[in-house]
Amino acid sequence: MPVAGIHLAPHYTGRDELAADVAEHLLTRGSVLLLAPGGFGKSCLAADVGWRLMQRGQGPGGALWVDLREAGSGAEVEARFCTALSLMPDTAADKARTDDQQKAAPVQKPDTVSRIVAALKALSLQERPAAAPASSGPGRAAARPSGPLAALVVVDNAEDALVDGSGSSANVLQTLVARQPSLGGNGGPGLEVRHVSAIAPAAAAQLVRATATDLTEEEAVVVAAACCCVPLVLCLVAEALVAGRMALEGRYTEAEPLYRQALELRQRVLGEAHPDTAASLNNLANCIDSQGRYTDAEPLYRQALDLRQRVLGLKTKEGMLAGDDSAVGDLAIKPSVKFMMMGTPEVAIAATAKEAEMAPEVQDDFDIGADESVASVAVKDRPEVQEKLARRLKSVEVKIISPPRPGKKCLVIDIDYTIFDLGSTAERPEELARPYLHEFLASAYESYDIIIWSATSKKWVEVKMKELGVLGNPSYGVVCLMDHTAMVTVHTDKYGVFDCKPLQFVWEKFPGQYTPANTIMLDDLKRNYIMNPQQGLVIRPFRKAHLTRGTDRELLGLRAYLAAIAPLDSLEALDHNRWERYLEKHARRQQGQQGQGQ
Repeated sequence: MPVAGIHLAPHYTGRDELAADVAEHLLTRGSVLLLAPGGFGKSCLAADVGWRLMQRGQGPGGALWVDLREAGSGAEVEARFCTALSLMPDTAADKARTDDQQKAAPVQKPDTVSRIVAALKALSLQERPAAAPASSGPGRAAARPSGPLAALVVVDNAEDALVDGSGSSANVLQTLVARQPSLGGNGGPGLEVRHVSAIAPAAAAQLVRATATDLTEEEAVVVAAACCCVPLVLCLVAEALVAGRMALEGRYTEAEPLYRQALELRQRVLGEAHPDTAASLNNLANCIDSQGRYTDAEPLYRQALDLRQRVLGLKTKEGMLAGDDSAVGDLAIKPSVKFMMMGTPEVAIAATAKEAEMAPEVQDDFDIGADESVASVAVKDRPEVQEKLARRLKSVEVKIISPPRPGKKCLVIDIDYTIFDLGSTAERPEELARPYLHEFLASAYESYDIIIWSATSKKWVEVKMKELGVLGNPSYGVVCLMDHTAMVTVHTDKYGVFDCKPLQFVWEKFPGQYTPANTIMLDDLKRNYIMNPQQGLVIRPFRKAHLTRGTDRELLGLRAYLAAIAPLDSLEALDHNRWERYLEKHARRQQGQQGQGQ
């Protein structure tokens, strides 16, 4: 049985997942309240759900559509239900009986809501399969007929009834919902709220092109974004495009009426205080500004700016709507009330922006003093730190990319400012990679297994390594990627609380493979290896890549250092922060050996 009284829009799209979810909820848990401003497609979504249920035979009682548009009283709500159910209102039923009939057989009439409930219950029982006979025996009642869904009742434009000043229409709806279990519905009597948002950008562009077929995909995407993917606005703008009332770019005089139409639509559909309404105001101001009409554009710009700060859903103690300047103490706020604050005053935004421009550049919060030994800040053996490390070992899994190789040492490398300039911008990620990165890693791979460990999330670690060409590189492999979840928090009297990278995590995850004797860690911050100072090497930070790419040779030197110490049985006796001095001595020893050989 189809959903009567409404049809899907010709190019309805973008709601498959939500429609399937709502249908499943109706079948398994009960009633649903679809909530959204006008124009977001609630009615079409409800019709879609109805068609799905009816076509699958999951609503034997059929579907009933009750439109409460402009029904502002309880009596009007009852009348709409009676019309949809083909019930005679009380007054019409009284007129159908003559005076003599009423005197001879007075009728004790049920109230209208009870009659509506009875009619809905009858609807839910019709066309349903007969119940299986109940087991015989004393005290056993017949089984109640059952089915996937008793019946579907769609109440459209319910908001018009809910804003009834007397509250009578709202009471009618609440009574019907409260009696829902008696109609054979699933779940409890409550209404679960489902917020209907704008459709996805891809679906919005598809909706635009379905009407404005001459648009390219790129143009449709622009239109969809300008309409904030609101279905009604998309349809109206697409129709305006077809009718020639809109110019996408350049023709500002022709475009202005369309911008005004879009503004009016958003004011009507979304309301005066909605952020998208402010965006439409700003778009109209830009259009007028582009025509050189600066005097006309200025008040629109100011109005759009004012809309960026709004307090929604509140009234003052005097019953007036709360304004931007209303004090919190003057608001009538009940303990259970929720409200939304949007935006920031433009004066505050400007002041903050000015402070930001004058503030010094800050790339990280702090590091241990350059002249201070990390060993002097002992934290490794503290019970609370070991307890945190044990929790990390238990909860954090390590995904192996390239298996560890027997006999290889371990090289743990940081990302940001160690091998990648996080603070600069470029057209391509490889422009921010430290010079000689791949040559360094390929050389190190001959003697070391490589582990990448960053203080960011795993997602961004993977993205950066893929963009830089580290993952999947044919010249070397990476054992695993580690992120902030493997770090632990420590506290020191001098530096307070901060996170660090405990190499014990690596040694415990790869027992017998990597040890304190064969591990070295490269990082631009001392604090990251505070628990393992003997294995740490502070690399000079790589910043301002566009200026230093031609002069940075850090990885060339470290490539030589790692190669020089690779033959050693243990690295624990080395002071890695004097690696350049070690290279100088190593070079002199080699020269001396060559001289003796000659």
